[in-house]
Amino acid sequence: ALFILSRFMEQVKLQEIAHGKSEETKWLVIKNTTLLSAHNILVSGLTIAAALGGLAILPVPFLSTIGIAFCVGACSAVFIAMTLMPSLLLVFYDFFSVQTECSAIKNKCCGKGKKGKYADADYNDDDEDTGLVDAERSPKTLQEFDDRERKRQYSSVWFKIGSYSNKHPLLISFLVLAVAAPFFYYASTLKVDFDLFHQVPRDSPHAAVLKTITTEVGHGATTPFYVTFTTKEEGGVLNNDVFDIVNDVTQKICERTGQPLERVLSFSYPPGLGFINATQAEWLMTAPYVGQAYMFLFNRTVSDNRQAGLIGLYTTFDPFSSVANKYLDTVHEVIEGADTRGLVEIGLLGASADSWSIMRKVMELFPIQIGITFAVIFFFIAVVFRSAFIPFRMVFTVAYTVAFAFGFGVLLFQFDGVHKLWTALDGVVSYSWTVPIMAFSLLCALALDYDVFLLTRVIEYKRMGFNNEAAISKAVWKTGRIISFAGVIMAITFGSLMFSNTTMLNQFGAIASFAVLLDTFIVS
Repeated sequence: ALFILSRFMEQVKLQEIAHGKSEETKWLVIKNTTLLSAHNILVSGLTIAAALGGLAILPVPFLSTIGIAFCVGACSAVFIAMTLMPSLLLVFYDFFSVQTECSAIKNKCCGKGKKGKYADADYNDDDEDTGLVDAERSPKTLQEFDDRERKRQYSSVWFKIGSYSNKHPLLISFLVLAVAAPFFYYASTLKVDFDLFHQVPRDSPHAAVLKTITTEVGHGATTPFYVTFTTKEEGGVLNNDVFDIVNDVTQKICERTGQPLERVLSFSYPPGLGFINATQAEWLMTAPYVGQAYMFLFNRTVSDNRQAGLIGLYTTFDPFSSVANKYLDTVHEVIEGADTRGLVEIGLLGASADSWSIMRKVMELFPIQIGITFAVIFFFIAVVFRSAFIPFRMVFTVAYTVAFAFGFGVLLFQFDGVHKLWTALDGVVSYSWTVPIMAFSLLCALALDYDVFLLTRVIEYKRMGFNNEAAISKAVWKTGRIISFAGVIMAITFGSLMFSNTTMLNQFGAIASFAVLLDTFIVS
């Protein structure tokens, strides 16, 4: 919307000077606005759809459906921008174009003294600082319009920034990369966890009850993890080899994680007797005094048809906290390395095991998502801009923004330097796992959006005959203010999440607002 309106305001000034005010001029303004905006909107919208749609490849419904919804939403926004918005501009032409005639009122109202700051009949550069031209002093010819545009251009801070960057490209590139280098390193150390208390509101009844259960009742005592052993036939559990496998896995888990054996519930490890085999288990079932106690344990840990059994791991820590992440990684490694002899299938469930499993699978696919997203963006930009260099440049700037922002997040979340100032981060040691997944797609979309807008203008000025330096400087001048306002709006929108009472949203808001400001004022 901002991009279309900026084009509309330019065309209102230009066409009314060239053709006067008439119904034909209105049609011409809308026609040119649509034609000049169409390429930019189409490229911007479809690249955003591709970036956000990357979530759809993930095998987790709540993420893939968000990706599909984002993709459909971006395509719908393109359709609306190409159809409804030009129609609205035409129907309410006088309302949207009145800005070109209201500067005189603004100047008189906001001026100094009785006559106002702009009372001098001579041209004043301050008139152009508003970006508006009042009816009395509006240029009467295209030459006068061009002269005024040139004056505005040379006095614009955006043009000066663009010109300075063109004069010192190596210096600017070095400084930008040097500042980002430490953050690139920190981005490579990014960690994620599935801490449930970071995903729910801190003051919610659900979080309070769960916290009470895990602390008052005793960590994993109420919500243990389970390692399951499933044989191929009924009665398969009562086999000495199966008992050996269960005993081996149990011992390795305890050795590698520090899990106390007395906090393991297992049919192959009755309390006070140590590890046993199937023959001993069958004897214990009929033994006097101990038989009833062992049968109670056996029935709790083995299925009725004796085809499957499990061991319960009652942890000494909160199984929903970030500590469980490393614990489950180790348990999974033990399971993967177990010699099952083709007799059993081993699984892991209970407590936060489902969340850990989902997180692990998604993070395995995250590099694939990044690669596919960048490949689609590269191909699409190469086809649209018919250039071999522009896609590389765009992928690099997007990767720069994302990596810089992720590195900033590592400093913010994985180190406790600011946690005392921002108490919402108290106890945070890593990213909540959904944050980098969601942020990557969103930041790619935003970075591409501003990049496409700027590059489209550069190419437009190149086709008009300007050299590289002039085209870039003029493009920065024309787009700088709009990109800045759009970026600030987005930063405020995402930044508001930092005031949420959910840690996951705090993290997302911090990363997204930082990345938007970085892309707006540094990269673009």
